[in-house]
Order: sequence, then C-alpha cells, then structure tokens
Amino acid sequence: MKTHFLKIVWVTILLCYAVSYAFLLAVTSRTGFFPLFLFLLFLYVLGVVLWGYLTIRVLRFRRGLVNFLRHVFSGNYQAGVPLGSAIPDEINRISDLINKVTGRLRTYDTLRQEKVAVHTRALEIISKQIYEGLIIADIEKKKFTLNPVARVLFGTEHEEMTFSALGDKKNNAQFMELFKKVVEKEKVPQEKTILIELPIGEISKEISVKIFPLKDRTETVKSALIFVR
Repeated sequence: MKTHFLKIVWVTILLCYAVSYAFLLAVTSRTGFFPLFLFLLFLYVLGVVLWGYLTIRVLRFRRGLVNFLRHVFSGNYQAGVPLGSAIPDEINRISDLINKVTGRLRTYDTLRQEKVAVHTRALEIISKQIYEGLIIADIEKKKFTLNPVARVLFGTEHEEMTFSALGDKKNNAQFMELFKKVVEKEKVPQEKTILIELPIGEISKEISVKIFPLKDRTETVKSALIFVR
C-alpha cells in the first residue's frame, strides 16, 4: 500500500476528474445548452490528454532516475538520465542538472583512480628499491605483495599471496590476529617477533615484523606496510 500510494492518488485524481466532468456533461446535455456541452467536452478531452502527457513524462523520468541511481550505487558514473522530450520542461531541466552532477562524479572518480594508481605505483617502486624486507598489504584486494628482499628472506619466488591463503595456515594464526588488530581495531603501528609460514612450500620462519597502517581521512585503513627482518 505504502509503495503504491502516489500511484493510487494519481489514479484517484483522474477518476474524480472524470466522474465530475461526466456528471456535468450529462446535466448540460439534458438542459439543451449544446454549445456549452461542446465546450465542456473539449475541456474534458484536453484535460485527459494533458494528464496523459504528465503521466508518461513522470513515469519515464522515474524509470530513468531509478536506473541512474542503480548505476551510481554500483560505482558506474557513465550513466545519466535521458531527457526524454524535445520540450524544455521542468523534468528536462532536472534531468540536465542530474547529468551535470554525473559529469562531476565522473571527474572526481577519474581523479580518485589516478591518485590510487600513482599511490600504488609509488609503493611498488619504494618496495623494490629499499634494502629491507617489505610486505605491502592491500586491504581492498585482500592480498600481500612481497618485495625482493622479503622473498629472499622467506626463500620464495612468489611475489603475491592472498589473505585467506596465508590465514589458512595454523602457524599464521598469531600473525593474522596481530594484522587484523592493527588494520581493523587499534589502527596504530605494532612491532612483534612472530612465526610466519608461507602457503607455498610450507616455509616457516620466526621473524620480527613492524606493521604500519595507512589510513585515509575517515580513519579507514586502505593498505599497510609490513617490514620484516
């Protein structure tokens, strides 16, 4: 009922309009005022046509707006709201404003992607150039990336591994607990000597780790630097 309330009101208005005009037309035709009858009939037809136009415009706008919001919520800013009419009415103006907002969102999203790409590239360069073992944790992609020094330390050639692959090893329970504590709860650097077992080759080593969470403005950890030695 609540979902279709506006539709019920819209149809009720049409019914009230139709019944009232039908009654008025019936009275006019019986009293013999034929010119007035034709005039009222013309107004009735015109009203129905205009009501139908508004109904079609509103329904099309609603459908376009719902599709637009679905795309935006899914992270797709390429979509917009179609104007739907050559007449520059109020709905067209609203659609045009929404499309301008979409353009701004696309610009901001492009800048964000470029910033993330530069940030990721900078981390990759730093990890390959430093002379200390470094593991970069990507929180969104849920993966660890080992720099060359860290791979030599663990005696492996594999550069990447997922959170789940590392967490599945029982010997890594203490490390994963510390890692989650740093990136999800306390969000401050932590240092500890701990046992780590790689999922490939079952290589285990007790090493010293320093975990530095990298936070955004909302204090959400997007990545972490794990120095190992």
